[in-house]
Amino acid sequence: MTQNVIRRKSVIATFTPYLLIAPALILYLTFTAYPILYGIWLSLLDWDGFSQNMIFVSFRNFSEIILHDQLFRLSLWHNVIYTLGTVMAKTIVGLGLALLLNRSTKMLVVYRTAIFIPVILSFVVVGMMWSWILNPIFGLANALFKTLGLGFLAQDWLGNPRLALYTVMFVDLWKWAGFHMVLFLAGLKGIPEVLYEAAAIDGATPWQRTIRITVPLLSTPAFMGAALAIIGGFGVFDLVYVLTSGGPYNATEVVAHHMYLQTFKFRRVGYGAAMAWILFLIILPLVITQVRSMLRNIQEASG
Repeated sequence: MTQNVIRRKSVIATFTPYLLIAPALILYLTFTAYPILYGIWLSLLDWDGFSQNMIFVSFRNFSEIILHDQLFRLSLWHNVIYTLGTVMAKTIVGLGLALLLNRSTKMLVVYRTAIFIPVILSFVVVGMMWSWILNPIFGLANALFKTLGLGFLAQDWLGNPRLALYTVMFVDLWKWAGFHMVLFLAGLKGIPEVLYEAAAIDGATPWQRTIRITVPLLSTPAFMGAALAIIGGFGVFDLVYVLTSGGPYNATEVVAHHMYLQTFKFRRVGYGAAMAWILFLIILPLVITQVRSMLRNIQEASG
């Protein structure tokens, strides 16, 4: 074998791994890394998004948002309420549905499918459907209450500032409950049956077996679901946009919708980009904490 052949094979062996990852790397740099870096640059500008007049304002957008934008603080508070409420509700309802449907019945597949169908619907479809259901004049919800003799419960669900945010949270729960149910069902399938048999021999009641065996061993899907719900709670936009557009009287205004208005309606692109980065920096430590807790639980479970 000549030296040239050996050198050619060595060059091919050296560069082949880089050629294999090149397509994925190009896509990552184009659609992930570049938008992130460009977003940082935009957050330091005063720009309307159309003109050539880009004014570098350093961290002025950040200081204005943090120190002077009262609507941003209100929106962030709504995001906190929204996230806490939906995370707890999705976890409890998802776990309850999984325990209820983790058995063998003839209609089991039908029930699971019916509960999961909202997950595959788009937010726009869900929002439009529930805006009709909750309409105070011709909506199905109020009509159902009146038919059942519960007319005092009929409300302007999306027009009442005291109820609007919680109504949007309920719609979010309705959409995602099936997804969290599937996470918990997958976790239930991984629990060895021998644990329940040993507990039953020791005299544990079904409730005790659920609390002391099932719930602790479902911590991993619970943490995973909570992490996803936190990201969704702080990033909620679609449902708010379709159902209320942030109203009434900013009662459902959230950071993502406020950011959308500043960027596309008021043409403050730099201001909107700065708001996006502030939201990202708020979410990041929460998600990191959740993921670390989840990994710690997985390591403890694997011994």
